[in-house]
Amino acid sequence: MNSTSANLSVSNFNVRNFSICLVGVSAFTFSTIVPGYFAYLSVALCVFFGVLSFIKLPILDKRILFFLLFFISPFLVSFASLPFSMIVEMQRFDYSQLNIIGRLLNLLIFFVLVLSLSQFSNQINMLLVFKWYKIGIFILLLTALWHALSLYTGLVSWPFETRSNLHSAYGNTYSFTDRVTGIAREPSFFVMYVVDFIALAFIFFSGLKRNAAIIFACFIMLLSLSPSGYIVLIMCFCLSYFFTKMSTLSFSGLCKLAALFCFFVFFTFFVLGSNNPFFEYIINRVINVDASSSSRLSMLLGPFEWVKDSSLISFVFGHGLKSFAIVGTNYVLPSGEAVHVTSNNMYVDVFWEAGVLGLLLMLLYFLFIFVKIFSVKQSQQQQFVTFFVFFDLVLSAVFRADYASLRFFLMLYLLFLLLNYDIGLGKVKSARSSV
Repeated sequence: MNSTSANLSVSNFNVRNFSICLVGVSAFTFSTIVPGYFAYLSVALCVFFGVLSFIKLPILDKRILFFLLFFISPFLVSFASLPFSMIVEMQRFDYSQLNIIGRLLNLLIFFVLVLSLSQFSNQINMLLVFKWYKIGIFILLLTALWHALSLYTGLVSWPFETRSNLHSAYGNTYSFTDRVTGIAREPSFFVMYVVDFIALAFIFFSGLKRNAAIIFACFIMLLSLSPSGYIVLIMCFCLSYFFTKMSTLSFSGLCKLAALFCFFVFFTFFVLGSNNPFFEYIINRVINVDASSSSRLSMLLGPFEWVKDSSLISFVFGHGLKSFAIVGTNYVLPSGEAVHVTSNNMYVDVFWEAGVLGLLLMLLYFLFIFVKIFSVKQSQQQQFVTFFVFFDLVLSAVFRADYASLRFFLMLYLLFLLLNYDIGLGKVKSARSSV
């Protein structure tokens, strides 16, 4: 190879490397007040290099292809069922208002993006995009700290408008009126990135630095006053620890689990009896749920009632891709407003759009991964992180239907890497210090 071609090769490598960094650091912006143009441009650049790489070396890892195809199979069912649903359900819903282009493009682009990242993994650090995803989320956490200082100290001003207002107070008055979101559009978007950050902290940090990062993230999470975030985070920790220890559970391990359970029981009773306004607000949000007054709960339960009026084809194969967005053309919420464009729950959305078949495929997908995690042959620490990422995705999908987002696809790819590669947790790897 002559010097010119060698320089070109190095140049291409640097630009491609840089595009991966941009994807990681900008991924969180899709759910913030920051316009998504920069993030989409980064994704497009990375996909471009991925296609070039595939043309040069048309070899694709079949494992990642199967992993992704299995995940999007419910959406393929909903896409295939759309023409039939438009015919049999046209009397109930206004399909002329349905626009599936955005959903299709997101699924396609992020699908190809992950394949592109996988294509690069044999040549550069496979964790590079996550190193920069961690940095991007840390920037989000810093904006949340800024927001918190503004709300609770008044030392600085907060110039941004987000959906941070305190709602569902059920007539109670609290000294605090806002929840911490940072530049995220609302708390439920924000907290899922916090859980992602904690998962990444287990991978990239160790010792005091790791503990400090996790404590900082948990503190910011607490200020978000988001029950969904609390539930996902606590369940991720508890379930990951339990299933990691289950295969090698000794008597001492059993005692530790029992002690941990007792601690949570004691803490729960302490919270219930503390009369702390923070805890009181959270508890009221969790226990005071009524479908007749809660729009969110109505959208979770409604599809299982509305489907009774659907045809057998729609029940089995769904009402079509993104069809939940037009449910409001026929059904309304208890408040009288039209049903929102999503239930904010991936499983409910999939049930409505891809039917019983699509929901079964989605559940089988996660069951397949869950079983596979037990066969992870790397360190116990890596198995714990794998479980953590798995439960992060499974549980966050209960509260946010962001399955066609860059965040969800990146975490799916991280789950794939944890399942199939030894990423060297607990070891010093020079690759992690590279850009």
